[in-house]
Amino acid sequence: MHERILSALAVFSQLLALYPFVVLTDGIGFGEFVWWHYAAMYGVIGAFYCFGRLLGSWAIGGGFSGKVKPVVMFIARTGFVLPAVLFCIVCVAADLHTGLYLYLLPGCIAAYYGGYLSTGKGYSDIFTRGWFGAYFVAAIIAALLLGFTRDKALVSSGMIQLCASFGVMIIASAILTNQTNIDIQTRQRGGGRAVLPKGTRSYNAWLIGAVGALVVGLCLFTKPVAEGIMYLIKLLLKWLLSLAHSGDEPEPEDVISDENNGGAIDYPVGDNILAQLLWYLFLAAGVFLAIKFRRQIWGLIKEVFSPLFKVPVREEQAPFVDEFSASADTRASSKELRRNERELLKRYRRETDPVLKYRAGYELFLIRLGGSAFPRLPTDTTTAHNIKGDKAFAARLPGGLAGMVSVYDRVRYGGEVPDGEELEQLDRILRQIGI
Repeated sequence: MHERILSALAVFSQLLALYPFVVLTDGIGFGEFVWWHYAAMYGVIGAFYCFGRLLGSWAIGGGFSGKVKPVVMFIARTGFVLPAVLFCIVCVAADLHTGLYLYLLPGCIAAYYGGYLSTGKGYSDIFTRGWFGAYFVAAIIAALLLGFTRDKALVSSGMIQLCASFGVMIIASAILTNQTNIDIQTRQRGGGRAVLPKGTRSYNAWLIGAVGALVVGLCLFTKPVAEGIMYLIKLLLKWLLSLAHSGDEPEPEDVISDENNGGAIDYPVGDNILAQLLWYLFLAAGVFLAIKFRRQIWGLIKEVFSPLFKVPVREEQAPFVDEFSASADTRASSKELRRNERELLKRYRRETDPVLKYRAGYELFLIRLGGSAFPRLPTDTTTAHNIKGDKAFAARLPGGLAGMVSVYDRVRYGGEVPDGEELEQLDRILRQIGI
């Protein structure tokens, strides 16, 4: 698939993950579901998302100095405060429903961070499992609060919307996850020549087809599924209410009113002495623990908020560094280096992929070169490795290392696959230098 299409799908999935906030705002705040309310609320969510992406691009690509960079990162990471305050001011000035900034504002803040964190990232990093978890938690909370209204029509309509959006979320996440899996396996096999393991594409097609059938089933049987979920939620609510109410008073039966009572939620006030006593004991224990562990709590708070001022560091690798490199850290002890060499040698002997085997063998050569009189430097290229290797192993390798280094360059950077003769040459060189 095209990269831009997948990125657009990832952004769409991010915004869809905030759908329960919109359902909750319209159902609880306004007591009804109106289509243009959804358009207006998603317009606000989109504005927060774009503002977060704008500040993220400004902070990362602004070219600020080292002294100014931490302040810029702090502003970018806390920039949601400005649109949030503006949003609340507009809601109060226009005398809009309080449900907008009680239920919608958390989703808007999540949208801001979605835009901020998506700056400069590919589709596989834009929509992650965290968004699916946020959707699931928000949907459960929305279902519970809708259940408190005791308006069957409102609850049924809200549950239908949540079930349908859940199906769409499954399909979008399945497409993104499996496409990411295909891309990773493509890069890992065949030296980047887009060689896929057998059955990967058919597995991807079957999985997406099965998920699509599940979504169709959800759309066809949404009502019984919603009724079943609401029955379970109703049982949970009854159990919670029974803990708060006195056992002497019978629970009032549900009363269906013709008037919309979506904005009115019943908050039970219990007179159960045991429940109140447990609550006071819990509160006293919380105060005691807060005083007892005040230093640890303060340390945790500083640790949590310190990333707001941290400047991301991008490490640059030298051109010759390979994924097999286990000895590049010059601070490692000789014992650690020997252990790394043994582990890499075992991997080299077991490897069946010719590309990965040749790259592991070259790293073994670099390890042995590091212990010679001509150790490699971080700035060395493969040409420098060739020159130093000829000097270090001149007595053992009269033919030199030019052939091996040339093959490695073609394998590592040219996407070629070494043949059997080239692998045998590599084995012979490694034996001659003592590996």
